[in-house]
Amino acid sequence: MQGGAPALDPTTVTKPSENDGIDRFAEEARAAGLVVPRRVALNPWVAIAVGALLVVAAVEVGYVAHGFYLQRTEGPPAPILPVCTATMVPFNGTISSTLDPSAVPWLTAADKQMASATGGCSQLTFAESSGDGYTPELSALATSYAVSGALPNASDLAALPAAVETIPVALSAVAVVYNLPGVPSGLDLSGAALAGIFSGAITSWNNSTIASLNPSVSLGGLPPIQVVYRSDPTTSTLGFSEYLSDVSPAWSSSVGSGLTVAWPVGTATTSRSAELANVSSTSGAIGYVETYGSDTPGVAEAAVEDSAGDFALPTEDSVWSAAQSFSTSKTVENGAWANLSLVNASAAGSYPLSELVYVGVYHDLGVAYGGALSLTTATWVLTFLWWLTGVPLLAPLPGGYIEAAGEMFANVTYNGTEILHFQGPGGGDGDTDEF
Repeated sequence: MQGGAPALDPTTVTKPSENDGIDRFAEEARAAGLVVPRRVALNPWVAIAVGALLVVAAVEVGYVAHGFYLQRTEGPPAPILPVCTATMVPFNGTISSTLDPSAVPWLTAADKQMASATGGCSQLTFAESSGDGYTPELSALATSYAVSGALPNASDLAALPAAVETIPVALSAVAVVYNLPGVPSGLDLSGAALAGIFSGAITSWNNSTIASLNPSVSLGGLPPIQVVYRSDPTTSTLGFSEYLSDVSPAWSSSVGSGLTVAWPVGTATTSRSAELANVSSTSGAIGYVETYGSDTPGVAEAAVEDSAGDFALPTEDSVWSAAQSFSTSKTVENGAWANLSLVNASAAGSYPLSELVYVGVYHDLGVAYGGALSLTTATWVLTFLWWLTGVPLLAPLPGGYIEAAGEMFANVTYNGTEILHFQGPGGGDGDTDEF
């Protein structure tokens, strides 16, 4: 990409407050004619906006999608939305079956927000994909993009007919949930305690390993530990087993990590709702579920020990801190996501079971689909995917991730021409403003 988003000074990057810049953003949007939906959990980095303009070009024979140009003052770049036309633009995506279905409302809400902000001209449909989401739908050209909790593996890449860009768009987490009479959320559990519980080595809540972490909690007389796990392929198992492998050499060598593992003990379930129901109805039970910012009714959540020795619940702040600890790294700056794991991040107070959610999209949306995907539709697809970075599942993406995502989105082309284009402050980037 020629030009680029102005870099953030890492010494001044702090987590923005929830309402930072919203009034200014709303005023500018209204002045430009946008209908701004009521903001519930929009990414503050996107809402604040920035000394840069993201230009969305959708130009084809007989059609031009103009853009709203909203000037910003600080932060990473924000999307400039195409103007609604009289023609509805449908586009479709797929979501990996390994992501919990509670992620579906996130996509639906994002679609409704963008449709509202652009006059209702886009219409999203999506379907569940087997595996990690990249095949078979994306490889069969049956979908425009894929949402997944994992990066494409070697077999995916071999099956895909063209190069893909895999881009982080959201943060999520895996919560450790339990059902203990008289013990509310916040029970401290270390990696050693969790590895012992899920291996079957620790069977009592009053075990010295757990009791020593919770000296003010009465753990005597509780029912025996009942492990509940997922037997179907899921990113919650991947994240949880990665954490156990990271903190316990014994677990790593005997069980390991993956979308599925051979659990030594426990009761199998095949969905998030089934696991929650099992834990909530079984006194003494413990399990793990993806949160996506959604509630975990009927169960308590544990505070899990991070690599700094602190204990954290899966909150917006703790998940954001885990991701932010890598925000200025070369791995994030270069978009080398295969080399990045948020599991057991080093930042004090970070939640050690934090995750990234990705989208996969072909590098050249014209070439990959042989012209079957129009430039207009390709533009709306990319605008929607960028929009996702501002509709967090659990916590907003830190600025460094948004910058990296912007760079990667700007690398997506249509028959060799950029679809998204960044301008520097004042409208200049050393390149033309036209496409």
